[in-house]
Amino acid sequence: MIDISRRHVFLIPAIFLGLLISGPTAPRDDPASPDDPVGPLLWPEEQQNFWFEGPAWLLPEEEREELLSLSEEARGRRMEAFLERDPLPKTPRNELREAIRIRRELMFRKSLSAFDERGRLLFLRGRPDERTIIDCTRAFEPLEIWRYGEEHLILYRPGGKGTYRLWLPLESKRVLYTREMELWLEEWEEVKGRVRGRRMDRRLCPEAGEVDRAAGISGLSRETEHRPRSSDLLRYLDAPSDLVAWVRKASATRLPPSGKALEIAGLETIYRERRGFLMDTALVLTFPPDASVETFAEEDEEEVRLVVDGVVETAEELLDEYRVRFVLDPPSGDAPIRLLLTEELRAGAPYRIRLRVTDEVGGGEARLHQTIRVPEEPDDRAGDDLDLAALSPDQRLDEQLKESPHGLVLLVPPREVVFGGMRARAAVRGSRIEEVVFSVDGEPRITRTAPPWTAELVLPKIPRPLIVRAEGLDDEGELVASDEVFLNQPRGRLSVEIVSPERGAHPDGPFTAEARITVPEGRRVQEVRFLLNDASMTRLSEPPWRAALPEPRGSELSFLTVEAELDDGSRAEEVRFLNTPYEIGEVDVQMVELYTTVLGRDGGMVPGLEPEDFRVLEDGRPQKIEKFELVEDRPLTMGVALDVSASMFASLREAHRTAVEFLDRIIGSRDQAFAVAFSSEPLLAMPRTEDVGAVAAALDDLRAEGHTALHDTVVFSIYYFTGVEGRRVLVLLSDGDDTDSRLEFEDALEYARQSPVIIYTIGLQNDALDVRAKWKLRKLAEATGGRSFFISRAEELSGIYRQIERELASQYLLAYASDQTGLEYRRVEVEVKRRGLDARTIPGYFPGSGPTSRRDDPAVP
Repeated sequence: MIDISRRHVFLIPAIFLGLLISGPTAPRDDPASPDDPVGPLLWPEEQQNFWFEGPAWLLPEEEREELLSLSEEARGRRMEAFLERDPLPKTPRNELREAIRIRRELMFRKSLSAFDERGRLLFLRGRPDERTIIDCTRAFEPLEIWRYGEEHLILYRPGGKGTYRLWLPLESKRVLYTREMELWLEEWEEVKGRVRGRRMDRRLCPEAGEVDRAAGISGLSRETEHRPRSSDLLRYLDAPSDLVAWVRKASATRLPPSGKALEIAGLETIYRERRGFLMDTALVLTFPPDASVETFAEEDEEEVRLVVDGVVETAEELLDEYRVRFVLDPPSGDAPIRLLLTEELRAGAPYRIRLRVTDEVGGGEARLHQTIRVPEEPDDRAGDDLDLAALSPDQRLDEQLKESPHGLVLLVPPREVVFGGMRARAAVRGSRIEEVVFSVDGEPRITRTAPPWTAELVLPKIPRPLIVRAEGLDDEGELVASDEVFLNQPRGRLSVEIVSPERGAHPDGPFTAEARITVPEGRRVQEVRFLLNDASMTRLSEPPWRAALPEPRGSELSFLTVEAELDDGSRAEEVRFLNTPYEIGEVDVQMVELYTTVLGRDGGMVPGLEPEDFRVLEDGRPQKIEKFELVEDRPLTMGVALDVSASMFASLREAHRTAVEFLDRIIGSRDQAFAVAFSSEPLLAMPRTEDVGAVAAALDDLRAEGHTALHDTVVFSIYYFTGVEGRRVLVLLSDGDDTDSRLEFEDALEYARQSPVIIYTIGLQNDALDVRAKWKLRKLAEATGGRSFFISRAEELSGIYRQIERELASQYLLAYASDQTGLEYRRVEVEVKRRGLDARTIPGYFPGSGPTSRRDDPAVP
């Protein structure tokens, strides 16, 4: 056995949970289809390199599509024939291969994925004449401006995540701004001429003028005479029309000198354990004992410093990229250097992994590209020849307790949403700890003076972020060890929301700022910083994310910034402007967003409606529609909550099948789905994912048993939407009334009413579905703008799901700025002026929660 100590191995958490691929897989020798997204990952390595690493970009689009339809043998011949073209036959060497090598190296030295359009530009067009990085996160999404000759190209990361793409004027300039700045510029344009001073983005970002010039658009929408055409920009991503000219230019590209090469002995994949549809996978990167890795010496300490840049791709997209730094003890004797990475990948799915390892001390570099196909079952040996640290909770606990002779680790249920109450347990090591104090949000709740160190904690009945802490004290009351857990962390795309102070605030003294952080699955917050006018005020490493701040300077415009950094280095921030001119503050209102379903007499979709076809009333007062669109292109997050209590035994298989078929039809490339199974308590069967196959695999393991916690499930499911933007829909199927919930129905109904989630309920009628249960399902749907259905047999579910599908395809988004003040509940009505049409939306909302565009999360009392 080879001992890999904790100092020699850096474990990367499972960062790929939920980053999954879908689509059918095919045997390697079968012809691929243009509709088969997995095919290229099953090609031989040389063909993969051709497709993913540049040469395929030199082909016209129709030739690329033809490659996908060829058999492996025919495809290989076609690729080899292209590479053997000699554009300059009078010379002794093949300049095409040399040009491809140089441009590929140019792309790889920047660690760019094939799906990052900056990499494609480097390969096709070479280095830009000028590259400007716009580092103004208060105003813009991450973006760069590349200049080729007189043409300026804007490359940006949509929504601040994923890979960079080329901005096109047809997308509108709004996508380049942060959401906060977009709202500010809308208001600025409304009061233009009444407020003096520079535009807000120009105040905060000196390069905003450069973005205006490159886009040919000033501010949000004022076009200039230099506005480029999308077709002119797209040609920079086209295959070269003159391959000879491309070869001449690419061959002349000068590369900086390379560092000395590091030798990699290999990358070993060990599939250790299958957990549902995911496979716990270890990647062991091995360097031979004689690898030319240099050591850094300081006083009596020596260490090896290696940096790994990793990329994981499917045939269609970049799934994730990361950088991690290893600080290792120098290897002794003939021992190799091993770097261990752990991931959770979907069983049965292929992935393309690219790694670049850099020696920080000696400057050497090694690269490795490898395609893996995760098996359906784990390895029999599961790394028996290596001492890999298994990641089960008990073994992690042992490791934590070994760090000190007197330690404590807090154990809580591994649930995504916890409310009402729970049992906490403290694992204690050593003899000094005489009592354990359990607290919730800093308030001591229960003290135990003898084992077992357990506590039944009463929590708020409505879920919200909480900190549960356990402190071990000695016989004199001195703290020996402690541990705490953050519960109900909002999950979704990384975002920061400033909860207080409110927009337009004018603090007249010291004030308290508070933020809510939404964190992606599998990640944790490293640090949160509060800044006032760019001066750092407070740094926090654990919630609550709250800081006491001094009074802003006089009456001048000031800005509060809250920045969050995760453990993988990713960042997000939000800005709140203080002491704003009152002319702007007066137009800083919430837009009420109404997702409205419109159906004809036949129950079918009604396209082609215009704003003038609708009338919106709030508490009987007509409202002006400010924003209107058919929402078929808006991202959708769909939750499916299935009753798996014992009474569902005969219907569960059909319920599972029809739900998966429904999701398969409705979930597109920009959408996500998740599944909740509930009997005596709700459980998250599958986190949010784009992969319907993953949801199907999770539901396939469900068994019918236990009672029914309907009320708790409604609240659990709605809270899981926290941090999600766009359309949010929950479909809930049950065959009986509640028997096991902690919550009363009135609490669940009120929570649903204050949320932005549309709920469709389906009642499967049997002896347990009495009048009271049917009434609850109807009320939940009515209160959220959904619809309730009741069927006698599970075989009718397919038709019900198709009705829901039609309704979701018939939705319009109507937004208006309410003309009312106050925090009372407001009734909403939407009328269609055309005869024979029926409009349905939420019946009302509470200001500050529900369907507003400024605050999307459910209200958390």
